[in-house]
Amino acid sequence: MGIYIQSFMSQTAACEDFQFSVAFLDMVQLTLLRKLWMIAALASAISLCSCRTPTSNSPIIGKYIAAECIPFSVHPIVYPHTREWDYTMVLSNGVNTRIQGAQSVGGRITVSYGPQREFVVAANPGDYIYPSDVRMNRRDEILYVKAQGPAGGLAVETWLFEYNLKTRTILGRVQITNNILPEECLENSGRPLPR
Repeated sequence: MGIYIQSFMSQTAACEDFQFSVAFLDMVQLTLLRKLWMIAALASAISLCSCRTPTSNSPIIGKYIAAECIPFSVHPIVYPHTREWDYTMVLSNGVNTRIQGAQSVGGRITVSYGPQREFVVAANPGDYIYPSDVRMNRRDEILYVKAQGPAGGLAVETWLFEYNLKTRTILGRVQITNNILPEECLENSGRPLPR
């Protein structure tokens, strides 16, 4: 049993930017019970600081709702069929851009710029959360991406991403309360889907 505790205690636990190593317990002469109590307290603290609370009140929600639908890919390549985007446009500064992505495993939204096709990831929701809607504020050239799915295979999460096409920067990523956003864009018309 001592080997298992020793192995467990040398693991590193992370909570966002905060990292804490439990290896220090090896240096301190504590009883087995005290070591187990400290490990349980540490695990509780880590789980508390890793929890995110979804919001239903964020400026990004209104911006996403007001944005226009990005057309879906005319020539989809993902099989079986899924929501897929491949849209080319010229920004106000004259730069050609191509917005691509799909609602699939490893799905993310990317933007490539100019003839060199400089590639930037605009929205990468992570495991089991896939892009499901892509919209744009054409005046400000801001991209909005809704992503939804069973995070880690457990509970469904909804995220909104905000990306500035001109400055090539991610402006925000916010977890949203499920089922509060409007209908997603309809594939063949660009209009929102009915509920």
